[in-house]
Amino acid sequence: MKKILSTLAIAGVATLALASCNGDKPTPTDKPAEEAYSGKLTVWCSTSDGVSTLFKEKGEAWLKANGYENVTLDVTPVSEGDAVGKVLEDLDAAPDIYSFAQDQLSRAVQGNAIAKVANTYLEDVTARNSTGGLISGKMGDTLYAYPLTNDNGYIMMYDKSVMEGVDMTDMSAVIAKCNATNTKFSFNLGNVWYSAAFFFSLDEEGNRLCTSAWQTDSNGKFTNMIDNFNSDNGLIALKGMDELVSADCFMDSAEAADFAAATPSSVVVVGSWGATAARDALGENFAATVLPKFTVDGKKYQIGSFSGSKLIGVKPQTDVKKAKAAHALANYLSGEEMQKEFFAQFGWGGTNKNLQATDAYKNDVVLSSLVKQADYAIPQGQVLGAWWTIGNAIKTNLVALTDKSDAGLKTVLQKYYDDLTAAFNLQGDALWAGANQGWNNADADSILTEVDGLYTITVTFTEEMDYKGGRIVKPASWDTLGGWADVDADSKVYLDETKDPANLDDKGNSVNGDGNLVFKEAGTYVITFDLVGKKITITKQ
Repeated sequence: MKKILSTLAIAGVATLALASCNGDKPTPTDKPAEEAYSGKLTVWCSTSDGVSTLFKEKGEAWLKANGYENVTLDVTPVSEGDAVGKVLEDLDAAPDIYSFAQDQLSRAVQGNAIAKVANTYLEDVTARNSTGGLISGKMGDTLYAYPLTNDNGYIMMYDKSVMEGVDMTDMSAVIAKCNATNTKFSFNLGNVWYSAAFFFSLDEEGNRLCTSAWQTDSNGKFTNMIDNFNSDNGLIALKGMDELVSADCFMDSAEAADFAAATPSSVVVVGSWGATAARDALGENFAATVLPKFTVDGKKYQIGSFSGSKLIGVKPQTDVKKAKAAHALANYLSGEEMQKEFFAQFGWGGTNKNLQATDAYKNDVVLSSLVKQADYAIPQGQVLGAWWTIGNAIKTNLVALTDKSDAGLKTVLQKYYDDLTAAFNLQGDALWAGANQGWNNADADSILTEVDGLYTITVTFTEEMDYKGGRIVKPASWDTLGGWADVDADSKVYLDETKDPANLDDKGNSVNGDGNLVFKEAGTYVITFDLVGKKITITKQ
């Protein structure tokens, strides 16, 4: 259940910021001058193998060496893409420090789930990190997060033994070779984070075809949408995308493991996180380069991409000493020493300027390709939550299209635009998103009706539905407002007890990590939600 922070928490962080302004500016490694925090700090980090071990070993050593001998460190791997959503579900139970993807920053700020970078470290953090890394951690002019990586983009990895003699800058030539060798071209175009690359392409003069930009205020609220996918240039991009989607070799995937599949891929578009698996599968035949160009009406277009960062955030604290310890540790975990360790052990492309100046960093074929691709990329800013669901449908609607004329293709773009505009203008306090309505978090018909402070919606699940569940979210977002934990005891008679989030699977994970209301039988249910009291009651019609 999402908790609301008290003003005391905000005051605690403000006290930390003011205290750090007095006297000489301390260095980032200064030991606490007086009695330090004693207790536990919790951290969420990347789920990549070995990262949590490094976080814990290095973090514990740093704490011990810097006057925090009485602090215990609890480190848990949680996907950076899911971290903010899970934090917002219950701020009281959320970790003190967490790694997350930059596109989630707006949600964290709006949910009062992240403190500003402490003034103690602000000057040093600003000086030591790249411009791109700093931009990713800001809302307006305020730096909220400690930059960690700036390699959250994607490039083309390939098997050079298969692609020998092929012009890797020409998408048509690459497709032809894949078809001829019965190998796959993996590009996860069912995910708009990847498919947007075609819309972000550059023409022969270096002009970008399209953009999708979202403006927010300093509090993270979306104030403007600038999106021109539904245009003549967007049609060019969709034609380029269709050439690949329609090819026999196309595979909708971003898994480097595809190189070792029964019918292997000889090309995979993936980020630096796939480099180890790709190298393991291909050995000396591993190669990487920027994304290719596609051709429409005799003109070539360089495929663009998103570029982004991973960040470290600190949850606001009521305990000033704990806040000081948390910011000190977050500063270390995102600093030069740790970024060099992450690069050496996992190949992460950090934001630290000294790291980026090393020969090892410059000579890494994956990171150097990412640097080159960055010339064609759009830095990923804050994005309306519904954009992901709506954008993902571009590829789905393209594949389903039978009329591939210009007029037919434009219907795909028009639907995208109409759905996006509706999501941006969506009015309401709470929305039901579930299997019965296609998990659409921007469906105006799924807005709960408010009467005297109570919100109500009627949902129907049929016998044919394999999954009979959903939850209450913030409109156009995946921030959970109400789920399983909020259902009153009498109403739980309608729910499938085997889907209680407290139950674990054979890997130790919750069987219902999102806390959905999962009904045990088909029927029509009236769901009433007390938004303030966080209570859900259910009746069956």
